[in-house]
Amino acid sequence: MIQNTLLLGFSLCFFGIFSLTAQKNVDEYLLDSISSYKTLDTLPFYNVGMRAETVNGNSKYWVNDKRVDQATYVKYKSVWDNIDKCRPCYFKTYDVDDVLLYEGAQCTDCRVGSWLEYYPSGVVKIRGHYKENSSNDWEDLWKRKLCSVKHGKWITYSEGGEIQLIEVFWNGKLVEELD
Repeated sequence: MIQNTLLLGFSLCFFGIFSLTAQKNVDEYLLDSISSYKTLDTLPFYNVGMRAETVNGNSKYWVNDKRVDQATYVKYKSVWDNIDKCRPCYFKTYDVDDVLLYEGAQCTDCRVGSWLEYYPSGVVKIRGHYKENSSNDWEDLWKRKLCSVKHGKWITYSEGGEIQLIEVFWNGKLVEELD
């Protein structure tokens, strides 16, 4: 009985220390990410559906299934190729009304480093961190398992700005959840 109590006490102490150490490392990792990607080009992107068709020489355009004029269509289409130009970049994704939805470091469609998601009101919805690419090699990130892998602390906020959930990931696996 005493042996089991000591073992349990040691285990709780060990995991508590590991948790605090991991938390400190995760926070330092997040801060390092923010400063290391500040020099990247910032590229905009619109999270919208687009469609164009030409019949008998007449062109028609749609954005999010709503008929628009050519200038409006070109506004959204002009940044569509930015995802291919992002090698790497700091990517900012907007909705049809120019409201910022997401931002963070990326290489094409691969998220790396710190990440923010927003409510339509502009309040932060999620603050998280993806695995870093510590090399200058931006090829084959998917094969190297560096692409969009949650790695670090992820905090979910209410629209009022209160913390609702804290999750800690290590190499894409949830290792701790705090309410």
